[in-house]
Amino acid sequence: MANKIKPASEVSHKGYTKKQKERRAENEPKYTGLDTAPPGELYGVALEHWHEMMTLFKEGRKTYVFNADRRMIQTACESWAEKTYYDVEIENVRGLIRTATGLELKNLLAQEKQYCGIREKAKANFISAYDKLGLTPTSRARIGKNNMDNEDDDENSGFF
Repeated sequence: MANKIKPASEVSHKGYTKKQKERRAENEPKYTGLDTAPPGELYGVALEHWHEMMTLFKEGRKTYVFNADRRMIQTACESWAEKTYYDVEIENVRGLIRTATGLELKNLLAQEKQYCGIREKAKANFISAYDKLGLTPTSRARIGKNNMDNEDDDENSGFF
């Protein structure tokens, strides 16, 4: 004779034992506040952008950003610096294109195309990082309004 299946109402559901609960609590990630000191690798425009972002996070509006996110913030700053660098380089090349002729013009157009590709990749990188950090309007909607202060949403609401 086969074992009878007990109805759900008769099955006793035992919770975790005390030891299992303690083990689960040990394995939970421990989130600490955000350390605002800049990494040593940042300089120039990237460092300035780091300070801008830390000012935004210090206001307490981004309470869901922790030390675990520092590398993402650093990537966003480096990508922003790379994008702004190539913005300037593209403008310089475009200035030279206006007066160039022949082979020089062809080389400058190829250089401009290369710079545009690098700039667009950097732009995609920092937008992706901003989205993951909750600095874009759509990511703020996903995170939820309850995680942010309701006061003065338009002013200093991020970089976008």
